[in-house]
Amino acid sequence: MLTANSLWCDDGFVPKPNYVNTLQEHYWAEVQTVDFHSPASAGRVNRWAHEKTSGRIHSVVGSLEPFSPLVTMNAVYFKGLWEEPFEYHETQEEEFTLQDGTKRLVPLMRQWGTFPYAERGGAQIVRLPYKGGMSMCVALPPKEMPFPKFCAELSSTVGTSWTLLMGERDGHIRLPRFRIETQADLSAALKMLGMSQVFDPARATLEGISDRKPLYLMGAIQKDFVEVNEKGTEAAAVTMLMDGASGFQEPPSPPFEMIVNRPFVFAICDDFSGVVVFLGGVVDPLAG
Repeated sequence: MLTANSLWCDDGFVPKPNYVNTLQEHYWAEVQTVDFHSPASAGRVNRWAHEKTSGRIHSVVGSLEPFSPLVTMNAVYFKGLWEEPFEYHETQEEEFTLQDGTKRLVPLMRQWGTFPYAERGGAQIVRLPYKGGMSMCVALPPKEMPFPKFCAELSSTVGTSWTLLMGERDGHIRLPRFRIETQADLSAALKMLGMSQVFDPARATLEGISDRKPLYLMGAIQKDFVEVNEKGTEAAAVTMLMDGASGFQEPPSPPFEMIVNRPFVFAICDDFSGVVVFLGGVVDPLAG
């Protein structure tokens, strides 16, 4: 997995040295000064995103002019091969039920084996390891539970809590092959998490960056790419913040069957720390 950070400053805006040093020393951030009013500057930012995500995120912004004087960016790129790849000849088209109840044919990959697996409240959770210490957790909600309700009830510690629930179990999983590309405005989510003050020009306190007033967070956007197939997973994301100014052994459980043929949640996690690197929901594997 590769990560990169950058700070883009408009001509004439000079952030405090301590802020720049912190970004460079602790986050290995690149610091660039460009003319936010020049169309060429947006091209430089987009090329940075394209390069740091191995070409999976092509463009994040059309113009920097509305976001003067400061933009911070983070890029994450992941490419992992399954420890146990799915066999191509096992993949078959089957019905997948969308949120509105309609059905469409999608390619479902198939695998039999022993997996970290758990059931909780009618939901099924399985972990599919990649080579190199990362895994994908897939959570399939109960059939009777609306998908938005299931997503709303997910814990913020989804990576560690799911892993703790799991035990090795024989079973059979059928998982859609899918590819998704999304763009999301994170502003509302950040405000719900308690960051509303930083979006308010009258209340934001960003003196650690600059004494310029007002200086506040204008917005936060994220573009994502995830592709899952028989070999493994490729995922990329760019986020942009725009500033305006025991010994007893139980008998073995029977084999499980997990057919992921309706909307589901996936999380790509670090096996050691449980940190979730990518988290998403798939409502239509063919939507792209």
